[in-house]
Amino acid sequence: MKNPDAPQREAFLRAVAIVGNNNKMAKALGVSAQVVGKWINFTSLPPGRAMQVSILTKNKVKLTELLY
Repeated sequence: MKNPDAPQREAFLRAVAIVGNNNKMAKALGVSAQVVGKWINFTSLPPGRAMQVSILTKNKVKLTELLY
């Protein structure tokens, strides 16, 4: 997600919306809301976290959408 307009960023934003918001996503993943914000804006989602996110969304956002 190094490109802020990348499809992976959009997939992660959909996942955040499904979960509720940045704070709820952070709590579900056991990280801070700042980390979630960093993943949205600056860096790629680590593969292990991408799998967790996919599971949290009940596969509404697929693992392949979150990884590049």
